[in-house]
Amino acid sequence: MNETLTLKKGEFLLREGDPSTEMYLLTSGHLSILKGIGEEEREIGKIHPNQLVGELSFLDRGPRSASVLADTDCTLVRIKRAKFDELLNSQQEWFKKITLTLVERLRKANERIKI
Repeated sequence: MNETLTLKKGEFLLREGDPSTEMYLLTSGHLSILKGIGEEEREIGKIHPNQLVGELSFLDRGPRSASVLADTDCTLVRIKRAKFDELLNSQQEWFKKITLTLVERLRKANERIKI
């Protein structure tokens, strides 16, 4: 079962490099995506209500590619790997291959980002 999570403004949801076992659906509030560049973090994107966050690392089981910080108080739905795997395993093999191929390409593109 999915559960609701709340964040206060200024709290981190994810930290770059951390392992991934969950992804989230932002239901209210706004989040910033931050990428570590040397000793500092720079904003590279925003997450708005009804958008997923943490999906890349969640799907390819790699480390978190960026940090995510709450710009405002936020409410999210936590999607755990076991529940998602159950859903994914019920799909056709071609659907799984397309999904994993797209994730692999996104991961490689994300690693090439230079700010």
